[in-house]
Amino acid sequence: MELEIEIKASNNLYLFDLFNTKKLQPNVLYSVPGDVNLYLKDKIEFKESVSEIIRTIIVDFGVGFSAGLFANYLYNKFKKNNISKIKINNMTVIVTNENLLNELKKYQK
Repeated sequence: MELEIEIKASNNLYLFDLFNTKKLQPNVLYSVPGDVNLYLKDKIEFKESVSEIIRTIIVDFGVGFSAGLFANYLYNKFKKNNISKIKINNMTVIVTNENLLNELKKYQK
C-alpha cells in the first residue's frame, strides 16, 4: 500500500535527514523504521530564490508495518527540522506524535 506525504519547507535539507542518507535520488526506495520504504516523487532542485518548497514523499508499506514506530520516526524528524504541518493523502495533519499515529493507524491492517 502507498500513501503520499506532502511537506512544505523553506529548504530541502530536511529530506536528507528524513531519508537518512547523504545522497538523495528521486524514485529510489529508502528503508526507514517501521518496515516502511520512502521515495521522493520528484527531482530535487536547489533554488536560492524560492521561499517555500513543496515536496511529495511516497510511503510504501506492507501489511505488517508498524504505525507506532513509523509515526515516532516521522515525528522526531519533523520536529528536528521545524516542520509543523504536513498533508497525508491530501489531509492536513498538525505534526504531533499522536496525530501522526492516528493518521497512520488508518492504513495499518
